[in-house]
Amino acid sequence: MRQIIIVLLLLISVTGFSQQYINKSKSDVKKQLDKSTIKMDGISTRITETDSSITLKLEGPGGISTDEVYVFNKSGKCSSEKIITNCDSCYERLLKAVLDIKKYRWKLININQYVSKFSAGMFIETQAANHVYSFTILMTNLDRKMYKFLMKK
Repeated sequence: MRQIIIVLLLLISVTGFSQQYINKSKSDVKKQLDKSTIKMDGISTRITETDSSITLKLEGPGGISTDEVYVFNKSGKCSSEKIITNCDSCYERLLKAVLDIKKYRWKLININQYVSKFSAGMFIETQAANHVYSFTILMTNLDRKMYKFLMKK
């Protein structure tokens, strides 16, 4: 039963994530999250909003939880997406799903950072501590020189 809940949480999270909101307006992100949240027995979803962020919180039995945090810049566009979970296997599957999107051509540049192809202009930073696992996808403004430097690492 626990494995089914983990898979359901993972599927719900994948529908609301994976770089699809970077550079979208706050209203577009909110509409899409409202559409993509599925009502399921034993799993609660809650969307909260501030001036500069939207958070989708998913909670399942056994204390399994996943938060998706979307942060917006001053022009109202999504500049970062962050996944936070207390489920290590969920974290690994979610990160793998993001890294498997071929059009970004993610490259690991050190133990906890990835860079997309230059034209996509994105960066991933991962963290794990005290049974909390997260990764953040950020828009970058790297110039070509800095990008080449990072890719040589």
